[in-house]
Amino acid sequence: PTNAFGGQSGIIFFQQHASSLKTLAFNTFWKFPGGTPATPVTATNSAIDAMAYYIEPGGDFAICSMINDIKT
Repeated sequence: PTNAFGGQSGIIFFQQHASSLKTLAFNTFWKFPGGTPATPVTATNSAIDAMAYYIEPGGDFAICSMINDIKT
């Protein structure tokens, strides 16, 4: 990400393509529980997932959690 700063937080929504399933990849800036990203997106056409994040105070990485399968 560009312009990330410590204390920033938010939720990013991902909607799966309607007819051709896609995947996501995360670089090392994004830190997930256990050190491994959760299933990035639900593998169902038009599904919606969300990722909550918080940028740590030094701005060096984001603490993240995926919320999968909000809408399928």
